[in-house]
Amino acid sequence: MRILCATDVPPWPERDGYRIRTANIVRSLAGVGEVDLFVVAVGQPIEPLAVPAAIRLSRTTVVPAPQRGTVAVLARWATGTSPRHLLRVDWNAPRALLLKWARPPYDLIWFEHAHTWAGLAGAVPGPTVVDLDNLEDRRLRQRHHAGRSTGGRAEGSFARRVAASLLDPIDERRWGQLQRRLANDVTAVLLCSDLDRGRLGAPNAVVVPNGYSLADKADVPTGRTSRAPVLVMISLLTYEPNVDGGHSLIWRPTLAGKPEPVTRTTC
Repeated sequence: MRILCATDVPPWPERDGYRIRTANIVRSLAGVGEVDLFVVAVGQPIEPLAVPAAIRLSRTTVVPAPQRGTVAVLARWATGTSPRHLLRVDWNAPRALLLKWARPPYDLIWFEHAHTWAGLAGAVPGPTVVDLDNLEDRRLRQRHHAGRSTGGRAEGSFARRVAASLLDPIDERRWGQLQRRLANDVTAVLLCSDLDRGRLGAPNAVVVPNGYSLADKADVPTGRTSRAPVLVMISLLTYEPNVDGGHSLIWRPTLAGKPEPVTRTTC
């Protein structure tokens, strides 16, 4: 089985959740076929891929993706139908390089993330799967309600915040339209949870939860005097699902005076 996997982030090193999911996907694909990995470095320096020795890939390449300035993004946004986060990347060069680099026919074309599909879809023919690690319209809605701009910054000038409050609701609708069009055009869509699958409402949606690798040994503290559970959450709180997850464990007193954990389902 020959597979072309295109992603907008290098899978390694696995230093955040975005990369961990991508690395797990690539590792799984390499276990079922010959994988050509095409990485688009969006706003990042070009560096050789540090592919783990246990993962066998047929070919790899990392190509640059130039980013547009704010004025160019807004001009394209005003006359088009794409959300501005997607317009920040100029996909013309990566698309041209993919046409030269790819070796069709492929049995499967795999895109990591909606951005990559939107920039490269149709360049190489074949049955297509897209991994939507986020539903961008929902993510943008959370960010907008939290009062942050689409750049993920709580700070910023007054003009930036006003512009975001006006443009974000439009981009939310545009992301929703793009995601529905994506689901209609591809063979299958991957999502992280049943909650997201219900939100997307696509019959070809499949849930593949996030995963991570456990260390061989964990240093567990001993000699604790308290029986109360301790939760440590290491994450970026500029990412809305992390904020939601951090609030998913709530402690409330019981009649006996002891804390009781209350959990709720989150994305």
